[in-house]
Amino acid sequence: MQQTIDNAYPTIPVARRLRTRLTAYFVLLTVGVIGIVTTFTLIQVRNQSMQQTFHQLESIAQLKQNQITRWVHEGERTLNLIIADPEIIDESMSVLADNPSAKAIQDTLNNEFRYSIEAQAEGESIFNELIFYNRDGRVVAGSNAASINKVVTLQPYFEPSLRAGYVTPPYYEIVTGELTMFVTHPVQNSDGETIGAIGGRLNIDVLREVTAERAGLGETGETYLVSIENNYLLTPSRFEGYSMQRAYRSEGIDSVLQAQNSFGIYNNYAGTPVLGVYRWIPELQAGLMTEISEAEAQVIITQTSTLIIGLVVVLALVAGVLGFYAATNISRPIVRLSQVAAQVAGGNLSERAHITERSEIGLLAKTFNQMTDQLVSSINELDHRVEELNQTNDALRVATAKAKEAARVKGEFLANVSHELRTPLNAIIGFSDMLLMGMSGELSPKQRHKMERLRENGVRLLTLINNVLDITRIEARRIEIITKPFSPRALADRLSAQMTVLAEQKNLDFKTTIDSQLPEMLVGDEHRIEQVVVNLLSNAFKFTDSGAVTLNIEVNPNQHTWDIVVTDSGIGIPPHALNVIFEEFRQVDGSSARAYKGSGLGLAITRNLVRIMDGQIAVDSELGQGSTFTVTFPLVVNMEELEKVSA
Repeated sequence: MQQTIDNAYPTIPVARRLRTRLTAYFVLLTVGVIGIVTTFTLIQVRNQSMQQTFHQLESIAQLKQNQITRWVHEGERTLNLIIADPEIIDESMSVLADNPSAKAIQDTLNNEFRYSIEAQAEGESIFNELIFYNRDGRVVAGSNAASINKVVTLQPYFEPSLRAGYVTPPYYEIVTGELTMFVTHPVQNSDGETIGAIGGRLNIDVLREVTAERAGLGETGETYLVSIENNYLLTPSRFEGYSMQRAYRSEGIDSVLQAQNSFGIYNNYAGTPVLGVYRWIPELQAGLMTEISEAEAQVIITQTSTLIIGLVVVLALVAGVLGFYAATNISRPIVRLSQVAAQVAGGNLSERAHITERSEIGLLAKTFNQMTDQLVSSINELDHRVEELNQTNDALRVATAKAKEAARVKGEFLANVSHELRTPLNAIIGFSDMLLMGMSGELSPKQRHKMERLRENGVRLLTLINNVLDITRIEARRIEIITKPFSPRALADRLSAQMTVLAEQKNLDFKTTIDSQLPEMLVGDEHRIEQVVVNLLSNAFKFTDSGAVTLNIEVNPNQHTWDIVVTDSGIGIPPHALNVIFEEFRQVDGSSARAYKGSGLGLAITRNLVRIMDGQIAVDSELGQGSTFTVTFPLVVNMEELEKVSA
């Protein structure tokens, strides 16, 4: 019998070779799939990152262009207000008249101009100087005494200013080399005859302040203006060694000076590869350049790529371990079955193949055991039945453990799925915005309506996923509360600005009031508090078709609490529903069709967030009259007091 058993041992190398092949197949399959997914993900990450950077640069460029255009128009408006003053016109005509009081009137007009300049001191100064000159170009009055009697016939604004209102593009004065920009308007007598013009020298520092603001531009980004005349810079470079009165060229500069609005990747005037967005500003006859170095823009991509590659390596190692483990589990029962078969063939009828796998191997082992059982006595048969009963109990215990484990991982699964869904949804929303903005003139009304529906449904689905993710995190106790000082008034102003759009869309009155006794600063998680209020206000607007929605922030010094109260004049909540509206996936209407859009998670998330932040929420409603939701938080004004409350 020993010889027979020994003959079975050559099956072990065979099983080892099988295990090696299975491990290799498993690793190759896993790494191949991971490699394909990783490559696609890296491409998507790069494209999305570049699009996000360009979108941010476009927003900055548009904001600065609006500021510059508004500044020029404000200069024109201010000068028109001065021209509209009949006293200034009368005094201007009197200065040109040859009469004994002309000198006194000239002094009065000079004072009027100085007062006009000084009147801007309380706000942002529009003009640095105001002058009045006759048709011969001689300055006869002005806010600056040094400019009186100067001749401006050689100035670029002189000829156009006698014909109509005119704004000169920025230019460098020949004598002083100072960057200058004038707004002018002709002055006419009662017969409609032009007798001169009034000009205002714009405060060019405003341009420098607008372009110097670098919010959202990182460490290497900058915004600057370049003139169509000689390619000069109109605002200083943020880098040393680049004079303003020198011609600069780049792909972006050449394009924008041809009145093109676009974006791209190119070398800037300093030879540095950048991502740039450029806008042509007709009022200045200049181009607005908004750029950030390509290296800085690629930082996030590089970091993400490194992280993903590292993750791939880890997954490959894990795949190898799992493959080896799986292959071992497959080959081990084969070896065991071969050994048992050899022992049974040698006469040891008590030997059994204890293989519980639910596979062909398990079926073969079961059949082998059944065949062997027929050769033993009734006692062995009874023992075998007991063994089967034990195996069944083991399977039941495994099933019970799996069920408990399934309940535990449900939350993690939902969280992971929510994260995976948010990425394509963000891409859909982003691409929809790009199509709506970039192809606004090419889309038919029907196509535009479909694109808007696509974006709206994408936003709705993303909101639902975010709600599912929030409620999952709350159930798994993985939500993080970040407590720090914040301004409740700033929070209220921000919420008011956000919700005004909803109020205007539904033609509802929306008011926000703040208790004067409310402290300037409170301690809490501002982001989560804002999420709570946004949920309540969104519901208020959703269920209100006419009337008003109000947001009140009140303080209760005696109870050492402060309240956020949202009131609406909507459909109200029936008494029987007050106990269920805070449950997950429940709405007031309760129908399967849901007359009001939503996931039914908003109030559930709101209640859980309020409880986590040691607050309370209450509702008071009357059907057909409206509802009032009151959220109460502890009144904590500094971190030391927070530690006492927590203790």
